[in-house]
Amino acid sequence: MRPIGAPTTLPKEGTGQQTMRTLYAGTIPVEVTRKRVRNFNLRVRTDGTAVLSMPERATLAAAQDMLDRHTGWLEKRMRRFEEAQSAPHALELGWFALWGEKRPLRLVEEAGRKRTRLAEKGRGFALLVGSGCTPDEQRDECDRALAKLYRSEVQAAAPVLIARYGEALGVTLHGSSVRSMRTRWGSCTPAKATIRLSAQLAAYPPACLEYVVAHELAHMLERNHTPRFYGIVRAAMPGADAARARLRQPPA
Repeated sequence: MRPIGAPTTLPKEGTGQQTMRTLYAGTIPVEVTRKRVRNFNLRVRTDGTAVLSMPERATLAAAQDMLDRHTGWLEKRMRRFEEAQSAPHALELGWFALWGEKRPLRLVEEAGRKRTRLAEKGRGFALLVGSGCTPDEQRDECDRALAKLYRSEVQAAAPVLIARYGEALGVTLHGSSVRSMRTRWGSCTPAKATIRLSAQLAAYPPACLEYVVAHELAHMLERNHTPRFYGIVRAAMPGADAARARLRQPPA
């Protein structure tokens, strides 16, 4: 029998508070929370823990059924997380991925420098840091600098694609944002006509960002990943399947 953890909070229904307990997807513990949402939402946090958001009126049996059906998917996500944690850092590799290409990266320590800066040098980049930083601090500063670069790159590239695919699909978007998301490439809230894009898409070829924009806008017409949904995406973007497959591979 699969173990079930005791609830950590048990608010009354209708209070808007979360009810939390632990269920299992295979051997993977999943924190289950009740929220004011319409659908189940399974994801892996940036710390490697799994969480399932469930509608307030849904049963734990329905939540367990959902986890049983998505165990394979969750196991793949957890393996990806573990691989990413053990992969060499960009500073150790001497390069990072930008729009699907390897861009040289070197560390430059400068005495008296207080603010880290990522400076473009030809086809490569130099990470300018203070000379007193420890190796761990250098990696953290590098991560922050690359996250900022990725976010700005996606923010610059997305509006043209949103306009193009909004017109192609006949949908109007009321808002978009770019965030650091390690477990998904994008998300959509059809009721508010808003989408969110992962900043990490800047590591992949431009067609991948194009696909995610088309994918999320298509959710304005079809919320679930049905055959009709993928038909809508393919009709709008002929290279959708290739771009989707590319997102399952390393960025460069």
